[in-house]
Amino acid sequence: MGGTAGGSFGWNRGSRQGFEHFVQVCAGMKAQGIEIHVLQADGNTDFDAYARQCATNAKTHHRVNDAESVKTALKTITPATTETLRLVR
Repeated sequence: MGGTAGGSFGWNRGSRQGFEHFVQVCAGMKAQGIEIHVLQADGNTDFDAYARQCATNAKTHHRVNDAESVKTALKTITPATTETLRLVR
């Protein structure tokens, strides 16, 4: 349920319900022992708190705004894991 019934933040900005579902999925993954790194691009301040909740901890939430910051975040992530790194969107 989207739109105003889903707590819409406005055109193309997501909804409270959608973001809460995202956090629930992350919580389920963390309960299985999966470490979650979130690379969050600037642009939707309504999503900030949800992105931080999804990340495993403060060190696994990365703000990115250009290619260099993405590279820096990925360099931080890769030595931290012994598992295969998977990028998903």
